[in-house]
Amino acid sequence: MGHTQPAVQLDPVATLDPDRFMDYERSVLRSRLVDSILSVIDRPNMRVCDVGGATGVLLQKLREHSAYPIDATVFEVNDAYADRLAHPSIRFEQGSIVDNNLPPCSFDVVTCRHIIHHLVADTVRDTLALQRKAIAELIRITKPGGYLILEEQVNLVKPFSRAVYYLSKLANRAKFNWKYFEAGNVVISFLTPAEISAMVGTHVANGNVWIEKEELSRRKVELRWKLTLLMGRGGDMLYVIGKNV
Repeated sequence: MGHTQPAVQLDPVATLDPDRFMDYERSVLRSRLVDSILSVIDRPNMRVCDVGGATGVLLQKLREHSAYPIDATVFEVNDAYADRLAHPSIRFEQGSIVDNNLPPCSFDVVTCRHIIHHLVADTVRDTLALQRKAIAELIRITKPGGYLILEEQVNLVKPFSRAVYYLSKLANRAKFNWKYFEAGNVVISFLTPAEISAMVGTHVANGNVWIEKEELSRRKVELRWKLTLLMGRGGDMLYVIGKNV
């Protein structure tokens, strides 16, 4: 029998826009994610890792509002952010969550916001495999008794989510750039709420984790995105996931 080849992530440098992502990361300051993270920081010097955390804006917000000091690490695929950190005391480690050397059970709290849909491969099947692996890795690096807090943008209509993937990949490869719709730079593949719930649910069924919160909120979409129809049925899934001891 032949061996199945592992899914290969498309080059993040070619499929992400680091400058635009810096603008997006500041939206975390208004996110419900912040309160969810602060609620589980219950003692001094907990190790907190923000996966895909860019310049560490979220971590700095936590440092400013936590009742306890935290040990903060950004784990980020693009090393261009290393010199732009929100505070010099934030540790920066470079790598992709789907291909990393982080030891298991490294962090008391792992956070990940709007990153899963950026983990793309050359086919939908391989993209889904990468996204499943990412969630498994997020859980793996969380300490027993710790928490993974995950917020992910989703598309409520599966055919629309697949169309966004194919069209964004086509625009990226054709170097077609339409600034109004932010097309051409970024390749994305949204999960549906059912798909991400199933991915998390696998780990619940295995007894590795338990879910403290699973919450879908509808996303307010700008008119330009509503006009595409494909992006008009979006939302955000928020998970607070405890890792069993």
